Amino acid sequence: LYARLSELLGLHDHLLLLNVIVGKIATNLKCYTESEQVIDHTLSLFLELASGYMTGKLLLKLDTVKFIIANHTVFVSLESTPDAVFRTDAVKYALIGLMRDLRGIAMATNSRRTYGLLFDWLYPAHMPLILKGITHWTDTPEVTTPLLKFMAEFVLNKAQRLTFDSSSPNGILLFREVSKLIVAYGTRILSLPNPADIYAFKYKGIWISLTILARGLAGNYVNFGVFELYGDRALSDALDIALKMTLSIPLADILAFRKLTRAYFSFLEVLFNSHINFILNLDAATFMHIVGSLESGLKGLDINISSQCAAAVDNLAAFYFNNITMGEAPTSPASVKLAQHIADCPSLFPQVSD
Repeated sequence: LYARLSELLGLHDHLLLLNVIVGKIATNLKCYTESEQVIDHTLSLFLELASGYMTGKLLLKLDTVKFIIANHTVFVSLESTPDAVFRTDAVKYALIGLMRDLRGIAMATNSRRTYGLLFDWLYPAHMPLILKGITHWTDTPEVTTPLLKFMAEFVLNKAQRLTFDSSSPNGILLFREVSKLIVAYGTRILSLPNPADIYAFKYKGIWISLTILARGLAGNYVNFGVFELYGDRALSDALDIALKMTLSIPLADILAFRKLTRAYFSFLEVLFNSHINFILNLDAATFMHIVGSLESGLKGLDINISSQCAAAVDNLAAFYFNNITMGEAPTSPASVKLAQHIADCPSLFPQVSD
């Protein structure tokens, strides 16, 4: 390839030739934004060049690449912005654009290698900016929606791309960032009054937050026992604020908005599957409310939602069967709580399974 290009362009220095290639890549990205095929091939070529050991080192010597790096200052600009002026339109639109770009990049990382490159770039250097953004702009859905949607994509373990080494703490570290984000958003959004368009202002952010947490809980890249073992409240705090957000929404509203409905029942399915102790240790009124909502989901017309509710009920029934009816007196705190819930509402299972 180099030999042929050298003949055609009359360039015999490999750095000059590589500079021409990078220049063409930049031109394609600027001028052919409407052509998905051109952009796809261009980015694939750029990835191949950047991933190679020798070509990667050579790229850093090029004036074109130095110019690109020097002018890629969105992160630097936002991170250096003082808190006092972080609520300006310039910051707002820069954040919106950055989060949309990051989401697009995250959606394109379909392998462990490419996701690892993105993760290493963002963590830990740039994660504080994301938390700062959600903290300062909680009341502005224009900012919070793309930010939360980026995080929802970032924690999604599609194609097993979030497969870290067995000795790596990255999965735990990622979930801690998720917890910080959910807690920061949840505590602030719940304290704000409800406007006329409550879905756009509050419900949309809540269902995206539930999606983030559900994906983090079900991604199979975190050993959640570590949090309890070391007294880390990241998991507990995330679950607590997620529960508060769901309880702040009337069940009628949850069932009225399709995306909110799906996020809510997906979250419950994950809880009943992997964190049922959290559900069982709730107070009686909250526990009955959640189980009652499963009944509403079972009676709905959406097959996916009814399947999720059925799976949640099945996990609850299996826990009851394995820990109460099959054994002697319940001994674990969770089984004692379930026995108490059943005693308070003897018709619980017949009511849900009707």
